[in-house]
Amino acid sequence: IILYLEGHKPHILQDEGQDLLFIYEYSLSSLSAILSRAIDEAREKVDVRFNFYISPEIGRYLDWISQTKKLPRSVFLRGLVERHMHVDKEYRD
Repeated sequence: IILYLEGHKPHILQDEGQDLLFIYEYSLSSLSAILSRAIDEAREKVDVRFNFYISPEIGRYLDWISQTKKLPRSVFLRGLVERHMHVDKEYRD
């Protein structure tokens, strides 16, 4: 979370484009409300760690994916779940 005083946006913040970077302008009278909103929005974006056991065969496959496709195992698994979420008609976010 980055806060800057109203009318004094630093030049380095001109190109925002970051999913996990929250930039807010505030005044002394709005600081409390802005900070509260920023914290709420940041909480929604925090990743959740999830561990589970896999068979050696699945482990070897994930290692193979990681080495041949230069893709971290977690990124591969996350992609599988995200694709399934988009086609699952019963799921509602």
